[in-house]
Amino acid sequence: MTTTTTKPKAKTTAPKTPTAAERLEQATQHAREAKAALEAAWIADKPTADLRTAHQAALDAMGEAKAALEAERRAEAEAARQAEQQRIAPMVEQMVGEVLEPLKVRIEQGFSIDAPGLPEVYTEWAVKSIHARERLEVIEQAMQESSTRVAELDSRIEKLKADRVALIARRAQGDTREDDAAQLALIDADTEALVSLAREARTEAEQVARELESARKAAETASAGWENERRRAMAEFFEQAARRVESLLGDCFTEQQKGRRGSLHAPMFWDDRVRAVARMKPLDMGEAA
Repeated sequence: MTTTTTKPKAKTTAPKTPTAAERLEQATQHAREAKAALEAAWIADKPTADLRTAHQAALDAMGEAKAALEAERRAEAEAARQAEQQRIAPMVEQMVGEVLEPLKVRIEQGFSIDAPGLPEVYTEWAVKSIHARERLEVIEQAMQESSTRVAELDSRIEKLKADRVALIARRAQGDTREDDAAQLALIDADTEALVSLAREARTEAEQVARELESARKAAETASAGWENERRRAMAEFFEQAARRVESLLGDCFTEQQKGRRGSLHAPMFWDDRVRAVARMKPLDMGEAA
């Protein structure tokens, strides 16, 4: 009885699908080749009809590849935008809640008139404030790292300078060694290299410092914009309340006029309405801050 062994099949991998950028690069190369072939035919005085067709087809393919790449980039940008919106949505919701919560509390405490509805809070400045604050935090961290690097390099340079002074002082006291010259040359070379690194680090730190100042101003601007929106929303809330009070007083005046014309209930209506307005204690803007 003979047995046969079956060799395992080799794994086949599917060909990699080229990206839009790779397809554009390939199409561009084909267009160059088609153009070169057409130009060569012109110079050699050969028929060019087919070459013209091939060149135009290559140009069309390149245009399609370019459009596909642009569409892919737009899709990636949109996906990134949506992902960013989802990321900051809880933070924006919290900021809006901090604006509306005092107003909700005021409504729950009760108005002596119908309570105004909650205002709409526009979140554009909240989003800008979040992004500006996050950018500021990143640059502050970069500033700290740059400052630390400069300090470390300066410390190392000072150590090498001290080593050089100590070596020279030792030799001046008659304590010489065979490798003194080599050690001195090494100290000088290391010092020169570190001084160059420190100079570059300081330049980088100065650039980061400028970016930090710009980021701070942007964060302050965004914060001020959000504060203005917060105050606008609160003002809208209390403006609604004020309009209702104004309407209430108008009703009081109307009923008073009716009372003067003989209505027995008008004085009582007037007194009740005035007392209702007097009991209204709208929340001060400062208290809600």
